[in-house]
Amino acid sequence: CSSVVTFTPQSEMSGQLLPGQGSPAPSPRPWTPNSAKVAQGVFSGAPNTPGMPGPSNFADGLRQPKQRFSWADFIRGIIFGLINGVVLVPVMIGFAQIIFRDPFFEPKKALLVKAVLFSCVVHQTAFGLMSTLPFAVGQVQDAGLIFLSAMATSVVSICKDDGVSDTGTIATTLILLSSATTLLGLALILTGYFKLAALVQYLPQPVVGGYLAFIGMYCAEAGLQMMANTSVATFTEIPDAFTHGRARLVVPGVATGLLLYGILRRFRHFAVLPCLLIAIPVCFFVVMLALGLSLDDVRETGWVDSDTSTVSFYDIWPLFDFAQVHWKAFPAQLPTWFAMYFVVAFSSSLDVAAIQLDLGKELDFNHELITVGVSNLLSGVTGGYTGSYIFSQTIFTMRTGLKTRVVCVVIILCEAVMFVLPFSILAYIPRMFFGALLTFIGVDLIIDHLVESFHKMGPADYVLAWLTFLAINLLNLELGMLVGIALATLHFVLVYARRGSSAMLLTTRSRVFRAFQDRQVLDARAHRVVALQLHGYLFFGSAVRLLEEVKGCVVIQSPDLNLVHLDGTPSRARDTTGFLVLDFSKVTGLDATAAGACFRPLGQ
Repeated sequence: CSSVVTFTPQSEMSGQLLPGQGSPAPSPRPWTPNSAKVAQGVFSGAPNTPGMPGPSNFADGLRQPKQRFSWADFIRGIIFGLINGVVLVPVMIGFAQIIFRDPFFEPKKALLVKAVLFSCVVHQTAFGLMSTLPFAVGQVQDAGLIFLSAMATSVVSICKDDGVSDTGTIATTLILLSSATTLLGLALILTGYFKLAALVQYLPQPVVGGYLAFIGMYCAEAGLQMMANTSVATFTEIPDAFTHGRARLVVPGVATGLLLYGILRRFRHFAVLPCLLIAIPVCFFVVMLALGLSLDDVRETGWVDSDTSTVSFYDIWPLFDFAQVHWKAFPAQLPTWFAMYFVVAFSSSLDVAAIQLDLGKELDFNHELITVGVSNLLSGVTGGYTGSYIFSQTIFTMRTGLKTRVVCVVIILCEAVMFVLPFSILAYIPRMFFGALLTFIGVDLIIDHLVESFHKMGPADYVLAWLTFLAINLLNLELGMLVGIALATLHFVLVYARRGSSAMLLTTRSRVFRAFQDRQVLDARAHRVVALQLHGYLFFGSAVRLLEEVKGCVVIQSPDLNLVHLDGTPSRARDTTGFLVLDFSKVTGLDATAAGACFRPLGQ
C-alpha cells in the first residue's frame, strides 16, 4: 500500500539514498556460551581417537541398523566410562560445596555430598534411557547451581530469623530444593511437549555470558572457602582466605588450579585432564610421606577434612522431615525459580545446539528438552538437584565412536560406588584438590566469557556481558539478570531505531497505463513528486529519525522566498515539493506512536 501527501507549491527528487539507508551493518560473529561444561573446551577440542570415526561418520552410523555385540567396543566403553568417572566424581563433589556453601551446612556436608552424587546417578540413568544420543552424559549441572545455592542460603537466613531449629532448617532446605527441581522438570517437559523450545532461546546471550562468568567467580570463591575453611561469601571477602595463616592452605590450591588451566590450554588430548586429576592427590600424599607426616597430622593442620565418622547413604532421606518444614520460606524463592527455569532451559538448548553442530546430524530440540525435563523430574522426586547435558563429556564420548551405552552404565556405577561408601571421601582427599578443581573451572569460565568473548561478539554485547556480571555482583542474582535483560532490550531499541527502519528515494516511473493527456500532466509535474519507499518495522524508537529523513527530501519555500528542505537545510531544487508518495509495501509493522509522530506532521 502507499500513502500520498499533497503539498502546495514545494520540492524535487534528489534521486539519492537517504541517511541511514542501505544494507544493515553486518552482525558480529555469533557467540554461543557453553553453559554446561565441566572443563570448558577440554574435551570439545580433542581430536578423534585414531582409527575411530569422526562426528560425520558417527552421525551416519546412528542411521545404520543396530550393530552386533563387540567385545572390543565393550572394553573401550568401560575404559572411556572410567575416564569420565574420574573427571565427573570430583567435579560433582565440588558442585555440592557450591550448592551448600553456607557455613550452616558444614556439619552435614558429608551426607549432602552423597545426596548430590545420588542425584547424578538419577540424571545419568534418565539420559541413558531417554536421550536419542547413546553417548549422552547428564549430571547435576553448573547452570542451575547458583540458583540452588541462593535458595539454600535464603532459606537458612529466613529460618534463622524465624527461630526455626537446625533440623527444621535442613528439612526446609532439602524439600525446597527438591521441589524446585521437580517443578523445573515439569516446566521443561511442558515446554518441549508444546514445542516451545525456540521461545526460551530468546534470552540474550550476553546476559547469559555475564551469568556464566558469575558462576566462574562463585566457583572460585567456593574453592577458596573450602581450602581456607572460612566464609568467602562475596568478592570483598576473598582477602580473608589469605589471612591468619590460611595462605599456606590456599596458595598451593590456587597455583595448582592455574597450572591445570595452563596445561589444558596447551594440551588437548582427552587423557590429560584425568591424569592430572589423579596426579594431584598422588603428589600430595608423596610429599606428605616425604615429610614424615601422617594422615592425622595433615587433618590437624587443615589440609584434609577431619570428620572421619561413618556416613551411611540411607541417612539422607530421614532429613526430609515434612513435619518440620518452615513453609513460609517457600514464596520468597519464586523469583529465583523463574530465573532458574529460563537459564536452565536456555543453556540446555545451547548444549543441544553445540552437540548438533559437532555431530553433523539434526536433533529435535523439543525432544531433548523433554529428556532434560524428565531427568529433573526424577531427580526432584528422589530428593535431588537440577541437571542437564554436560557438554564437554558428551562431545568427548561422541568422538570415541562408541555406539553403545556402556559408557553411561560405567559412569552410573562409578558414582553409585562413591554414594554407598560408608565414609566421607572428603576425609581422605586433600581440600586443595577440590579447591584447585573449582579454581580451574572458575578461571576457565571467567576468561572465556569476560576476556576471550571480546573476539566473539560485538563491542556492545561485550560491554553488556560485563555490565550483567557487575550487576549480579553488586545487586543479587535475580536483579542482576533483570538489569542485564533490561539493558539488552534498551540496546535493541536503540540499534533498531537507527538501523531497523529506513526511507529510500524511488526514481522508477509509474507502471499504470494512462491516457496520453494524463501522461503529459505527470511528466510536467514529475520534478515535484517525491516517492519514498519505507522499510522495516516503524515504531516509537525509529519514528523521530524516520521523520527527519522524510523532511530531508521534502522542499518548501521559506519566508524569505528561498527553497529549503522541511528540516531547514538549504535545497538546490528548482521547485517545491507538490506531492509526497510513501510506499509501505516493505513495511512489516507500524505502531500508533510512529503514525502520530511521523505522518501526522506531514499531513499538516
